[in-house]
Amino acid sequence: MKTYIEATREALAEELAADDRTVVFGRDIGPSGGVFRSTSGLIDVFGKDRIRSFPLGDHVLVGAAIGAALAGLRPIIDLISPHEISGGLAHLVQAASTESLSQGTLVVPITLRLATGYGMGAVRDQAGDLHSLWTSTPGIQVVAPATPYVGKGTLKSAIRSNQLTVLLEDRGLFETRQEIGDDECLLPFGEAECLVEGDLATVVAWGAAVPWALGAAKTLAEKGQRVEVIDLRSLAPIDLKTIGESCVKTGRVFIVEPSLPDCSVGSELIARLQETCFDYLDAPIGRMNVDRSVAYSPTLEANAIPSVDGLFHSLKDWLTE
Repeated sequence: MKTYIEATREALAEELAADDRTVVFGRDIGPSGGVFRSTSGLIDVFGKDRIRSFPLGDHVLVGAAIGAALAGLRPIIDLISPHEISGGLAHLVQAASTESLSQGTLVVPITLRLATGYGMGAVRDQAGDLHSLWTSTPGIQVVAPATPYVGKGTLKSAIRSNQLTVLLEDRGLFETRQEIGDDECLLPFGEAECLVEGDLATVVAWGAAVPWALGAAKTLAEKGQRVEVIDLRSLAPIDLKTIGESCVKTGRVFIVEPSLPDCSVGSELIARLQETCFDYLDAPIGRMNVDRSVAYSPTLEANAIPSVDGLFHSLKDWLTE
């Protein structure tokens, strides 16, 4: 059994060993292994030239990564907060369009790992999500892993991809454990996964919302109500085919996302389902998000974040409408 951090650290070690062009950039990722110990021990094996710690100043770190990528390396940027990238955001947006602007002659194979999520009393400082910021930027692949296996598989695929890829990794999942085999563990982008089959409704979730959905589905099943649970996994591109087929099967869709509601991935998903599956919907699409009023206080923050129990009651009420 491996935790999320152990599984993704294993992915880093495997890719660093497989390709000398792979390097890791971040803050305090050297001997200390980073705040979450995501690179612990790697500098002892691969050296400080490939596990590079940078000082404060994300524009410097991002600029160095873009330059390294254009020079033929495959940089991985490891940051502990979604807000740490703000100074380098303009550089990344420009880098994402490099391949199309150069008509394919230049690529920027950067993997950006951002520790996201709520629940630590650090809202607006070291917490948050910013999902929609990345998914609305052309040229960027975005994934939100929910398990150690998916975290490892999507990280390995991201490192090998020639496209700029953002992994939104919820820190609330870092200590979750899962059995991981010895297979290559490469997961494609743009493919959702059906975790639980059902016929009453389709529940779509990703990242930290997946355990909420699975917990609520289990409680509903104990009461004789079987809902289908789909882990979206890839936020850009979105696997509308898998969700659409489930929508046709169940006739109802409920979206639960670990992020704020405005201009969100859920909003886009609802719009696309209304356009493509309207004739198959038996009821309005349901939805649950993180509340806009997230506060520093642990008690107030907990009230603003969805939970298994809260989602169960919302689904129960929604199914009777």
